Amino acid sequence: FREAETVFELRCPAPQRLEESFLDEADLSAGVTALAIDDCEFQLVCLEAVFASLGIPEESTTLIGTTDEEVKGAADTIVAAVEALPPDGRLLLIVDENLDLAFPSSETVSGSYAARTALNRMPPSEEARTLVLVRSAND
Repeated sequence: FREAETVFELRCPAPQRLEESFLDEADLSAGVTALAIDDCEFQLVCLEAVFASLGIPEESTTLIGTTDEEVKGAADTIVAAVEALPPDGRLLLIVDENLDLAFPSSETVSGSYAARTALNRMPPSEEARTLVLVRSAND
C-alpha cells in the first residue's frame, strides 16, 4: 500500500520457447472469428497477417479502430461479434490498450476497459467463448 495508490504485482514464470515452428501448423479456420481493434492502420495490417497465418478466413476477420466512432463503439462491436457467432463458434479478440481518438481530441479509450465492459454484458456462456488479448506499444 502506498499513500496515493495500491499496487498489486503478480509474477508468473513462463517457460521460454525459442522454437516457433508449431505456428506454421496452427489452424484456426474452423469456428474462429477474429476481431482486431487498434487505432493504427499499420498495426491492423499486421494483425490481419497474424489472423491469416493462423488460418482464419478473411470473411471471419474484422479490423476496426481507425475512426472515433469505431473506438467509442468498441464494446458494442465486441458484443455484436459474440452474438453473431455460430453455436460452436469462438471469438479471438486482440485489442490495443491505448486507443487514441483523432486529433484534436486528446482522449484515449482503454481497450481492456472496452473489452471488460463487453464481457460484463454477456452471459457466462458467451463470455467463455471469447479469448481477449490486450496489447500495447505504449507500455
